[in-house]
Amino acid sequence: TSSFAGGGDDFETRVLEPDAFGLRLALGAEQNLADGRQTHIGYQLDVRDDLLSHRLVLRIRF
Repeated sequence: TSSFAGGGDDFETRVLEPDAFGLRLALGAEQNLADGRQTHIGYQLDVRDDLLSHRLVLRIRF
């Protein structure tokens, strides 16, 4: 069970424990610009028995 520090009723939380084995696919691209900036875009997919996770990353460095 869980509770808030400020008070209130206790409540139940469930913890997700994904399998140790799964599949991860990633794809990304980077570009170096003439003024020294760098851009990166990437996508990642994680697949396990009870878990499907997507992640999209966009990064710009100055």
